[in-house]
Amino acid sequence: MDRSEKLFSILFDVSPTLFTEAGRIRAGTTNCVLLQQFFEEPSIIARELLSREIGSYDLKKTVRNVENQVKRRIKPTLPYKSLNKAGFEVLPSAMILNRISKPYFACEIFFYLCSKDKTKGVIKKLNRIKKIELNTLNASNLYENPVQEDDLIKSIIKINRIEGELLGYPECCISEFVKDKAEGKHHETKIAMECLQIDEFEVAIDCFLNPDKVKETEFPDFFYSHFTQNFYPCSIYCKDAVKIGKTNEEYFGRLRKLYGGRIVLNVLYHLATSYVSYKIMIERNLGINTEYRKFISDYFNGMDSELLSIVDKVKDLLIYSTNELGDVYLRKILMG
Repeated sequence: MDRSEKLFSILFDVSPTLFTEAGRIRAGTTNCVLLQQFFEEPSIIARELLSREIGSYDLKKTVRNVENQVKRRIKPTLPYKSLNKAGFEVLPSAMILNRISKPYFACEIFFYLCSKDKTKGVIKKLNRIKKIELNTLNASNLYENPVQEDDLIKSIIKINRIEGELLGYPECCISEFVKDKAEGKHHETKIAMECLQIDEFEVAIDCFLNPDKVKETEFPDFFYSHFTQNFYPCSIYCKDAVKIGKTNEEYFGRLRKLYGGRIVLNVLYHLATSYVSYKIMIERNLGINTEYRKFISDYFNGMDSELLSIVDKVKDLLIYSTNELGDVYLRKILMG
């Protein structure tokens, strides 16, 4: 019996995507994963509560109350109960400092998954992040004394590093990401350009359109650097990132084609975000005045019209409904 089969029996029917994400912890490549686009209803409620209370004079207490409310709401749900049965804990954590742009405060809730025996260590790192956020926002003077740009960037870099360590990302990838952030560079576009240069999307699109091909396709090594969604390696050729992806795949044993399907979607996520950038560039007539814009312009202008139409249709699913899409796609792979 493969190591992953017990986990499969508990989680797959709940969500194939949840099964592949929890499997990364069982593979031993990380102690914690970020559950993206799960528990949507509690997330909406949390955002409303945080947005209403963001100017509170006791923001720390507000955040703690919101997290406790969210935890109470997710406990009766099937995903939470199933994860708990499998030996995992789900930790809601409010994000109150915008990592990307103004306004500097944010109103989001993240869900971190870890094994029950790792809960204390994960909470400790989440509390470090929260302390940085609260100190940076200086809640008692949030509007009278706005955050200075330099202070914001320094805080975000500290948070990015802690988050990277928490999620088991390779040190080289964390360092490169925060280095680019400090220098005002967009690391995400650099990785997208690497993907576009070698056209790694061709294999991924073929597997996406034909789920049966996942089990037959031998992925190039650099596919494995996309071992989870919304992760940006120092390079798609990063040996440490590739090793993590391959170790994860090995854990799934005879079910490895399911993790292969997850990798396909992770790769296509970069295609979708690049295409959205291309569409915005065209619609707003921004001009081809950067290296990235030239890359995406050349790539999508040269893409087969039929494929371009497919990308246009699924882009929002790949970015905003990745779990729903992933669940359908992974079930098709299993049945194939």
